[in-house]
Amino acid sequence: MARTKEQILQSILTSKDSFTELSVLNSQSITAIWLKWAGVVATIIYYFEVQMDLFRSEIADITANAVVGRADWYVKKAYEFQYGDDLEVIDGVVKYPVIDLTKRLIKRAAYAKDTNNNTLLKVATTDNTGKIIAINPAQMQSFTDYINNLMFAGSYIAIQSQDTDYIKLFVDVYYDPLKYADEVKSNVDKAVKNYLATLPFDGSVKKNAIIDAIQAVDGVEDVEITTIEVRTNTGTFSPMGRIYTPVAGYIEVDSAFEFINHITLKTQ
Repeated sequence: MARTKEQILQSILTSKDSFTELSVLNSQSITAIWLKWAGVVATIIYYFEVQMDLFRSEIADITANAVVGRADWYVKKAYEFQYGDDLEVIDGVVKYPVIDLTKRLIKRAAYAKDTNNNTLLKVATTDNTGKIIAINPAQMQSFTDYINNLMFAGSYIAIQSQDTDYIKLFVDVYYDPLKYADEVKSNVDKAVKNYLATLPFDGSVKKNAIIDAIQAVDGVEDVEITTIEVRTNTGTFSPMGRIYTPVAGYIEVDSAFEFINHITLKTQ
């Protein structure tokens, strides 16, 4: 980042003072020729540093937008998908002729590895309430065609968009009896659901993080998880270990086991 002219001038003056042979340059008059030359040099250096900042910025932009074919590049391109529009080759680059942000369908994207060690691109969109949902079959076909048009020769990208995974959670919460029980229970319910809702896409659920979220609730003194199970949208529940990465990339409480109904409040 470019220094100010004042900072550069001060650096010149400090350097000058380190040379005893320049001690004769001690006039503080604004007309002193040595001060004027120092000011001219400081100004030249300042504008040079400004130009270097601009150059670095341009290089960073070129690098960020380069067609590199890495997995994270495909994630970036997923967010640029415009449902209903066709790609064109413009100046040797495959892209949309008109950028229309209102048509961008993909709201969540991440990459992982599938069972064959291929790059797996997980994507999802949101409904009108902001809830994460899978894209529908027609949208999936269009998005798959889009990725295939961008894909590097000889490469393979698996694409996935699934309905949410589910978690079943039963807990014993030890609380301060001076607090309102219903309020504590409601806040515990909100804390866990907020934790799940704010996980990064394809982020992992951590048992200790759930405990931390509950213990952060006012009035909670301790917590014990008695049941914690997870399943894919079409799978069956199985016990969750220390950590679980949702297959769909996101997870929510199963409404058949509404969490607030399985919070047991206890006092010490």
